[in-house]
Amino acid sequence: MKRKIKVVIINHDTEERLQLERLLKNDSEASVLGSLFDISKLFSISNRKKIDLIFIETGVLKNTPSNILGEVRGVNEHLEIVLSGPADELHHFKEREEVFEFFQKPYAEKDIRILFEKLKLHKATSEVKLKRAKSQHFCLSHKKIRFDNRNNIMMIDPGQIIFVEADSCYSDIVLLNEKRETLSLTLGEVEKIVPSEIFFRISRTHIINLHYLNIVKRRERVCELIVNEKSLRFKISGNRIKALEKAL
Repeated sequence: MKRKIKVVIINHDTEERLQLERLLKNDSEASVLGSLFDISKLFSISNRKKIDLIFIETGVLKNTPSNILGEVRGVNEHLEIVLSGPADELHHFKEREEVFEFFQKPYAEKDIRILFEKLKLHKATSEVKLKRAKSQHFCLSHKKIRFDNRNNIMMIDPGQIIFVEADSCYSDIVLLNEKRETLSLTLGEVEKIVPSEIFFRISRTHIINLHYLNIVKRRERVCELIVNEKSLRFKISGNRIKALEKAL
């Protein structure tokens, strides 16, 4: 079941508030948590439920302390604000609040649709950036990986590994400095050793470091890594694409 976008409306004008509420309730992706005249009641909702989006009218903000929305954001980390009102008032409040989008009256159904698509894209992009940041932190902070070779033990920083390539019963580790280190291990054995938080096996022949992943092309079954401004392309096994998407 698709998660709905949880919305709160705050507007002193009852007719406008009800009009926006009707538009949102007609949209299958929206769930209206509250339709408020008074911003002070926002806290009772935000303390109980996660809010994705607040539609707030400029007239409400005129008599509102500037820190109120900041306090609500403290409870709802990914909250976004849509500000509605006359064009001159929207410009006045642009600098005061971190606003996701501006709505000029009257409200229109097509504007709601465009807004929701923009919000979903924004959240998806933010999640990817967060995962990449976590991946980078993991690369930098995680201890070196131990590989037991036939004649030696190799200790390699995970952030230095771009990908691992199968070579019959051996595996080659390709590093940031473009060096190759050969392991007397199969790719399956390497897969069990490397941390799954940042490494993913995309095929019978390759394990990639997700930190360097730039794009996944589903139809072509290809992924691209960017390393030192260079592009590296790899084929993805058809049965691994969905699992790769879940890992991102």
